[in-house]
Amino acid sequence: MSLRIAPTLAAAALTAAGLTFVPSAAHAVDAQPVGLTDAIAWLNSKADSNGLLPGFDGKTASIAVTADVAKSLSEVADPTAATVASKVAAAAHGQIGSDSAASQEIAAGLWASQFATPDSGLLTELESDISDGSGTVSVTTYPAPTYTPTTKTSTVNAAATGRLTDKTFNEYTGTDAQAWAVLALAQAASAKTDAALHYLLDQQCADGGFRTKFSPIDASAQTCADDSASTDTDLTASSPDATGSAVLFLSALPASAKTDAVTTALSKATDWLVEDQSKADGSFSEWYGVSGNSTGIAGRALRVVGKAGEARKAAVWLRGRQAVAFTGCPTPLAKDRGALSYNEDTFAGNLASGLDAAGVGSAVSVTAQSLAALGALPTTNPTPTLSVPALRSGATGTLRISGANPGDALCVTVAGTSSKLLRAGATGASITAPTGVASAPISVTTASGATARASFAINTATSLKVIAKKKIKRGKRLAVTITGLWAGEKVTIKLGKKRFGTALANSGGKATVKKKVAKSTKLGKAKLAATGAFANRTGTVKIKVTR
Repeated sequence: MSLRIAPTLAAAALTAAGLTFVPSAAHAVDAQPVGLTDAIAWLNSKADSNGLLPGFDGKTASIAVTADVAKSLSEVADPTAATVASKVAAAAHGQIGSDSAASQEIAAGLWASQFATPDSGLLTELESDISDGSGTVSVTTYPAPTYTPTTKTSTVNAAATGRLTDKTFNEYTGTDAQAWAVLALAQAASAKTDAALHYLLDQQCADGGFRTKFSPIDASAQTCADDSASTDTDLTASSPDATGSAVLFLSALPASAKTDAVTTALSKATDWLVEDQSKADGSFSEWYGVSGNSTGIAGRALRVVGKAGEARKAAVWLRGRQAVAFTGCPTPLAKDRGALSYNEDTFAGNLASGLDAAGVGSAVSVTAQSLAALGALPTTNPTPTLSVPALRSGATGTLRISGANPGDALCVTVAGTSSKLLRAGATGASITAPTGVASAPISVTTASGATARASFAINTATSLKVIAKKKIKRGKRLAVTITGLWAGEKVTIKLGKKRFGTALANSGGKATVKKKVAKSTKLGKAKLAATGAFANRTGTVKIKVTR
């Protein structure tokens, strides 16, 4: 998983007064999908007093994660993008000269500052981190099994010209960080842009994708092709995280930087992403498995370059792993409505137990990196169509549901009390016809807020069993027992055409009436008839009335 990735600005225009960002008309929307607005609201709720979001521990403020959000907001033309960017720029400015500052964060700060006036201090700091192919750098590694920090000094090879060198963690400087730097430098019209861009393009592999990690900084050759014999997958294999990031940033370059080489690289990278989205569910995976981060980053890139169908598929997968809240179907995750989970297993656990501090950190990372991908969801909110089965009372059948927004979870409620949460993509639900009623309401509410309602007509017909003596004298007490009733159901008994009595069934569905047979009752054969709560719930038995 890429730890610090953020995509492109919607658009940029150079003016005489400096660089000014404007929303892209292609991505401006009148309304945002519910999944996107929920995610934005949840991230806002996790920001600290300085406007920064937490990192992976769920507690410590992270410039990089907050920058991811600012970038996504700019992609969907959200008016709050500039406000979030100002927080990123201020925090990054405070890291100038700090040995613990990440170069990617400095790049993100420079990018963010350009919503207003480019920060010259951040520009100078970032330019100093772009290698000129000489000198030395300090590289810190964490070798297994103890992972004790080990620092060594490496001589920078001329092949590393244009490479972003991190202050403390050079082994982690990769395509995503380089892409941040390239865009920030290009939009500041830095003289370092060409070298940084050239180095970034060298990280594209033969298949069109970009690799995650760079060659050792002292290597004499530092392209993806040069490391083809390596056993390190991050050096040799194309990555949806890295490729998505490259597409996002390269597509946002000012026109002056969009050379033929950039256009060709973008085309090849886009084709690779489309091909890599091989799963029917729209997700993306690194070598270690499917993740929300990979799917979000790749989905954002597909959306930016106009691959609407593919972007929608990725967004639907993400939406299906987003926390939702229903009044009728509460879960421990409902209080974090809008948060995205890392993968399917993580989502299942979060759905069952909610988010702890570490869970919040993971969810913030995924949601921040995937935010703009959710912009590919539909902005409409259709009401589902329900097909209610014909069921006998107490029987179970399948409620068919169609027409909900793809990716939306559903809450099914029967008779206002029995509720069931359905995961995204569900087209049916097992329901049981209530007892004691001939009809009941059914409702299905979508995660986007639409509610479909229907009336559940229930077949209550049943044959009641009536038990009594076959012969009874007038004036004597007759015990009549009825079985097959619902618990608490009222039953009415007639002897011939006259009412004999009523009773309520016990929990076992049995009712008994004990009453004297009137002396005026007609002698001879007679019918005892029992009728339950509805006319189609009946039973009879014949008896003989004697003197």
